[in-house]
Amino acid sequence: MRIMSEFAPRMRSPFVLNCGRYCAITGSSADDEDHSTLASVTLEPLQASCLEHRGRAGLSGLLHETQQLGRLPRMQEPLPIARLPWLLTVWLAQQAHGSTVPCLLVEHQVVDAELTANAPPVALEQPVRAAIRGACLADSLPDVPLADLRAMYAPRVPALLEPDAYRASVVIPNYECADELNACVQAVRRFSPSETELVIVDNGSGVTTQRVLGQLERLDRVTVIRNAKNLGFTYAVNQGISAVPTESDVVLLNNDAIVSPGWLDALQAVRVLVPEAGLIVPQQVLLANSPTMQVHHPGSNPQRELDVNLSWHHGNVLHPLGEVAPGMVALRFAPFFCVLIPREVLAALGPLDYRNGPHYRSDNLYCDAVRRILGRPVIHTSHSKVYHLLQRATTQLREADAGLFEAMFRRNEWSDIVGHPAGGPARED
Repeated sequence: MRIMSEFAPRMRSPFVLNCGRYCAITGSSADDEDHSTLASVTLEPLQASCLEHRGRAGLSGLLHETQQLGRLPRMQEPLPIARLPWLLTVWLAQQAHGSTVPCLLVEHQVVDAELTANAPPVALEQPVRAAIRGACLADSLPDVPLADLRAMYAPRVPALLEPDAYRASVVIPNYECADELNACVQAVRRFSPSETELVIVDNGSGVTTQRVLGQLERLDRVTVIRNAKNLGFTYAVNQGISAVPTESDVVLLNNDAIVSPGWLDALQAVRVLVPEAGLIVPQQVLLANSPTMQVHHPGSNPQRELDVNLSWHHGNVLHPLGEVAPGMVALRFAPFFCVLIPREVLAALGPLDYRNGPHYRSDNLYCDAVRRILGRPVIHTSHSKVYHLLQRATTQLREADAGLFEAMFRRNEWSDIVGHPAGGPARED
């Protein structure tokens, strides 16, 4: 504990320190040294979205201020004693300035009978989830007929700052997905500052989606740009950026994204807390049993929602043990499912590269440019939570036009997209 105590004076109050590496030893009993074996040494950073999903944590490597315990919410339902250390750690990670000490400090001895204790029975999931999540989004969007909203919840995290003077406009590239698009727009309007402007760029959707677009563009502060052809994600994004006021930051948002309360305030708070931030991304949360969960987090529990913006597949977390600011880590790359681009970054780099990344890859190129050319970090904040319904438009394009799907999603070549009958020609910029 001496090492952790040395870190404490450097921390901004309220704080919590976590031992980052755990040595797990298994055996037939806690005292049976002759038959004990080293199971693993695991890295467990104090990151709220990871802790929520993991469902386990120990208190033997945790140092926090006593007054933090008085701020914990009361439980509505009893929990088994084995779950309380995890729940306490999640609450502390959400409400205090957390940091992980890079030392091997704790030896956790586990007998064989306990090895399956990390996967609680289904009957316990409901009270566990209720303890760490906020209100159900469906309750705030009663007129939005999207069943998935019943499984989406606001984050239980404190507001970092009051909304600041930064102005942000939201750009939504769209193809089909009328129900998801409507839910996306309604959630942005419900959970964002009232002055937030939206620009929807539609890539040649059909009659049903056009009808929904007609309804949306009659709303205040909503602009719709209609393309006769589908030229892909990046070209549409750039059209939206060009329609945004020049003094405004830009948030790129997928049409199958559902934002939650405080999402934009939390992104803009990073502009104050980490003023050098070049790009800012929220949690990208997949619902339970979504595809690709195991790709991003091998060994993850499919019964729980999961933030995949912190991803083993992407290998994108630069410093797993350290936070740039409370609840914020620096990334190498983040997919542009939802990203805030500060206006000064757009002024320095310009829009995305649609020729070298017409449907994907443009986000990777932009992250590299921000980090290497401008020398500014890509910041992930756990205080902003956005759900991703995952590839709804992709599925519809595959079913509607296999040729254009191949050009966009397989080859990702601008010339192939422009040359396809449902694609170009494009205006030369």
